[in-house]
Amino acid sequence: MFRKIIYPLVSGFCLQLSLSGADLLKPYTGPSVPGVDTSTLTGKVMAGYQGWFNCEGDGADLGWTHWSRHKDQTFGPGNVTVDLWPDVSEYDPDELYETGFRFEDGAAAKVFSSYNKKTVLRHFAWMRDYGIDGAFVQRFANGLRDPTKKAHKDEVLSHAREGANRNGRAYAVMYDLSGLPKGGTKLVETDWRELRDKMQITNDPAYLNHKGKPVVTVWGIGFMDGGKPRAYTLKECYELVRFLKADGCTVMLGVPTGWRTLDRDCAKDPLMHEI
Repeated sequence: MFRKIIYPLVSGFCLQLSLSGADLLKPYTGPSVPGVDTSTLTGKVMAGYQGWFNCEGDGADLGWTHWSRHKDQTFGPGNVTVDLWPDVSEYDPDELYETGFRFEDGAAAKVFSSYNKKTVLRHFAWMRDYGIDGAFVQRFANGLRDPTKKAHKDEVLSHAREGANRNGRAYAVMYDLSGLPKGGTKLVETDWRELRDKMQITNDPAYLNHKGKPVVTVWGIGFMDGGKPRAYTLKECYELVRFLKADGCTVMLGVPTGWRTLDRDCAKDPLMHEI
C-alpha cells in the first residue's frame, strides 16, 4: 500500500504538444525580464538541471526513463530507480502522469516529466522564488547519437532557455561525457556548433557569461571507472577543451576528487594537469 507522504526530489522537468526540432533550435524571441547578472559566474548559486525524467504518454517516446529500471514497463512496485518521491503538490493536472503506485484510497500516485514545457518553466520560477540564480542544463553527450534522445535534450534546453528569460535567471550548457565511446567527444563539438549557429545560444540575454565569454561546462574528464580509464581519452578531452576555448568560451570542468594528486578516482596522467 502506498501512503500519502510527500518527499522532496532534487532535479526534474513535460509538454503534451511539442515544437518541431527546427523550431526548438531557433533563436529565442520571447520575453526576457531583467534579473540576475548574467555577465559573471562569481557569487552565483547555480543548480545542476538534469532534465532526464520521462513518463509514458509525455510525447517524448522514451517511456519511464530514469523513473523505472525498465523504461518500457510501468513505473511501479519492483521497477524503480529513484530513492525519493517528488513533492507534486504545486503541479497542475496536465503536468502529472499516473504511475503503477497507489495510495491507500486506491488513487494513482503521479509524477512529472522533464519533457513538459509548463513544468520546466515552473522549475525556473521556483529558482526565482527561492533565490537560486540559475542552472547548468545538462546534455548527456552519449545520447546525442540517438535522434529521439537528442530531441528530448533539445526540448529541455529550449524550455530552460525560455524559463531563464521569463524569470530573470541564468542558464548555461553542461556536457556530461559519461558513457561516450572512443572518439565520442566529436559529438560534443558538433552539438555545440549547432547550438551556437542555429539557436544562437551565446547571444541569448539569459545565457551565463564569465570574463566576457559564454560559459560551457564539460563534466567527466579524467575519471577512472573500476580502476580503468574511460573509453574516450584524455587527449580527446584536451582537444575538446581547446576547441571550446578557441570558439571563445569560458570552460568549466567537472573532474575527479583526486585530480590534484592524480590518484584515487583520477587517471594517473600528467595531461590531466595540462587540461
